[in-house]
Amino acid sequence: MIRGRRYRRDDGHPRHGESTSATSWANSPPPTAPRLTSVKVRRDLAASVQRILAAAGHPAQATSAPAVAVHPPRLPLHRARISQSAVPLARLTGYLTAPGPVPVQGVAIISQLLADGTGPLYRHGCADNLSDIIENATRALAR
Repeated sequence: MIRGRRYRRDDGHPRHGESTSATSWANSPPPTAPRLTSVKVRRDLAASVQRILAAAGHPAQATSAPAVAVHPPRLPLHRARISQSAVPLARLTGYLTAPGPVPVQGVAIISQLLADGTGPLYRHGCADNLSDIIENATRALAR
């Protein structure tokens, strides 16, 4: 039997020498390409982009994606940076909701952008260029 690392529920640090538990919350597998590019996940990502645009004051930038309810964001947004990139961000929702398969790399870039609370959508001190990230995602999705 191969012994893995088990993560404590309190702080996430591994315990030395303990086997991996199948029920451990921190030991969940990474998303697979088919799951990440599923229609549901892509719609959810598009809805998240739309919510961010609406919360930043650009609800009209939404494209063909279905309308979503605007909930207050869980993290403070970098509204100025989002405003500068509103049109390309809205264009991403079109790629995400397009019928047919999409390249996993583009979906992964958008997923990471939305999930990273220290990234350029949220943190003022982040040195990452939001426009470059959006351009890379667009290029990946347009293949």
